[in-house]
Amino acid sequence: MRNQRSSHSKSSSISSTPTLVVLLLTLLSVADFTHAISREIVRGRSICDQTETACIDGSITWLKNRKEITIEGRLKRAIEPGKLIFMFSGHLSTGEQVFHTKEVAVRGKRGEILDERFKPPYSNQTIWALHKFTYHPVDPKSK
Repeated sequence: MRNQRSSHSKSSSISSTPTLVVLLLTLLSVADFTHAISREIVRGRSICDQTETACIDGSITWLKNRKEITIEGRLKRAIEPGKLIFMFSGHLSTGEQVFHTKEVAVRGKRGEILDERFKPPYSNQTIWALHKFTYHPVDPKSK
């Protein structure tokens, strides 16, 4: 009787091993697929201009399947009204480096929400990265 139970428990653990392998392979392929359709350029940390006059907390994501970049977050510090300028770069298959600039006007209020979505050129030919982030205050004379 003891041998029957022992062989039964062995067979059930042996038959569950392929199931676990299939499950693991499925999870790995889903992770690869998710990575192929989006790429986090910046996530969960502060992004500041060179002088640290303007900083945002948030994320910038390249959504490959939609061919769009999203900028989502909040202004971290109180600044005066101006423009946040995001310069993105990528490389074409020919090796040529390309750039795209996105300007976002801000009122300068701490905690101001940023929610931008846009399709840069060459979106089906490159993967974008943040090249440079700058802040330009509004000239008081132009108000």
